[in-house]
Amino acid sequence: MNFITKLFGLNKKEKSEKDFDLNIKNFDSINSFWEFISEQDKWYLKYSPYRIKNIDKHLSELEPLIIQSTNQLRDKMEFSYDEYWKIINWDNLLINADMDETNKFKRDEKIKFRQLCSNCKVEKGFQQRYPKSICGSCHEKITDISGRKVEFFNTHWSGGGCQGYYIGTEQKEKYDSELCYINVKEYFAEEARFGGIVIQLKE
Repeated sequence: MNFITKLFGLNKKEKSEKDFDLNIKNFDSINSFWEFISEQDKWYLKYSPYRIKNIDKHLSELEPLIIQSTNQLRDKMEFSYDEYWKIINWDNLLINADMDETNKFKRDEKIKFRQLCSNCKVEKGFQQRYPKSICGSCHEKITDISGRKVEFFNTHWSGGGCQGYYIGTEQKEKYDSELCYINVKEYFAEEARFGGIVIQLKE
């Protein structure tokens, strides 16, 4: 099991032919197949790439279509955090195949996964695990509910834990809540998977 699959617990199980819902060979073209998939509301909840027969034979053709679609979903941010793990299945179809040394598919470096700041909408670095996080500039805008600025730090040298403080108090006046705000938007802070702090839009 490779690292990305293990990280998200999305191990692809072996399936027999009768288990597959769709067969790409039944469509006139890759574009018609993807139109059928993506034109449906919340298509990512209805279809898993691991239940489509012959999909692994068409990854190069599907790559721009999949990434364009999942980027658009991340731009709109209309999914719940639980729903987002279904979107990740489609991204990981490409990521995992690219990391597999026995697979002939190699990702096109010109086609990028995209992610926007959930506050200012500026394009930021792609963090698959944190789809509704904010950019570095917006970290400086975080406040408590009254408008007083706060900041968050790890509580352990290894990068674990999350503690808030009021800015300007030299980390002496604690802010004991993970909830924070940018204007009227509600966010939450938590320790990031590999250290640091991540702040995301609250559902």
